[in-house]
Amino acid sequence: KAAPAASPKPNTPSAVKGKLAVVIDDAGRDLASQHVYESLGIPLTLAVMPNQVHTRDAALSWHAHGLPVILHQPMESVSGIGMESKVILTSMSDEEIRSLLKSSLSQVPEAVGINNHQGSKATTDRHTMDVVMNELHHRHLFFFDSRTNSTTAADGAAASYGVPYVRNDLFVDNEADVAAISAMIREAAKRAQKYGTYVIIGHCRPKTAEAFRQMVPQLEKEGIQFVYVSSLAK
Repeated sequence: KAAPAASPKPNTPSAVKGKLAVVIDDAGRDLASQHVYESLGIPLTLAVMPNQVHTRDAALSWHAHGLPVILHQPMESVSGIGMESKVILTSMSDEEIRSLLKSSLSQVPEAVGINNHQGSKATTDRHTMDVVMNELHHRHLFFFDSRTNSTTAADGAAASYGVPYVRNDLFVDNEADVAAISAMIREAAKRAQKYGTYVIIGHCRPKTAEAFRQMVPQLEKEGIQFVYVSSLAK
């Protein structure tokens, strides 16, 4: 019989100076980077993409570590460039949106919520968001807005359907360099101290994982408490 998965170690700095919620996007492609995050022993949320070669492995491994999984649902971008093959489009019928979302969620049954992959067009379309939120309401899931557009219709739609909502404040790895990513994580920690809470997105990539591996112990010593993004959804 396998030993139960170890839960993340309690984060107990001498005095909490700020709470930082971290979501790791694009899981399902790079299990090696994911395993680095799993080894950190802190509250992190993994956003798993559907229709990837490692979709199930990613969700199962993360869940086995006692950590929460959300669905990283591809949605239509303004540019339309580089979109996944199965993506929620604003031109879809209500039933097409529901069917696609149900298919994605069936691949990640561990999901406690969803967030958008791309989606700079879809998240600004109120009708599309209404259909999504109606489905999330019935499934008791929360919506994490990746904020790929400076405006959003997701917050209003979530409120209308009673879906807990939380939004991203910062992408920390737009530059593929460990030092640059570490500097962004440091900036996020400063903002967490200033505002009390702060939400960031990193990705399941080697350099981002290495930056977090280096930064987490330092930030914990400085009073940064890592929390699950679900704890901030309202």
